[in-house]
Amino acid sequence: MRSRSFLAVSALSLVAICVTSCIEVATEEIGRKTDPTNHVDVVTFTRDAGATTGFGWNLALVSKGSDFGDDDIVLTTYHGAPDDWKWDAGSLLITCPKDIVIRSKDKINVDGKDYPVKFHWTQKTDQK
Repeated sequence: MRSRSFLAVSALSLVAICVTSCIEVATEEIGRKTDPTNHVDVVTFTRDAGATTGFGWNLALVSKGSDFGDDDIVLTTYHGAPDDWKWDAGSLLITCPKDIVIRSKDKINVDGKDYPVKFHWTQKTDQK
C-alpha cells in the first residue's frame, strides 16, 4: 500500500515539474541608456510568467547594443520599479524602495571590467 502512495506522489510531482517547466515567460525590453563612456547599456525590462504571478521589473548591464541574460541582471523588483537610476562617477546608482527588491548585485562584470552598483533605499511608494 505504501509503495502505491509513493508512486502516485512521484507521478504527480513529475507532472507538476513538466507543466511548470513549459510555462513561457514573456520578456519585454522597456528601454536602454548608455553609460557616459559609451561602452555599457543599462537595459530595463519586465518579465511576466502569466496570470498567477506578478511581473518582475529588471535592470541589466551589458555591452553596448548586446542582448541581456540572467547573469547580466543587477536588480529585480516585484510589484514596482525603481524610483530612479543614473550613472554617478563610474557607478550605477539606483534609488529604490528596498521592500520591493527580490535580488540585487553590488557589482557586475561587463567585458572584463567591474562596474559598481550602489543603492539608495527609499520608503515603498503606494503601488497596487
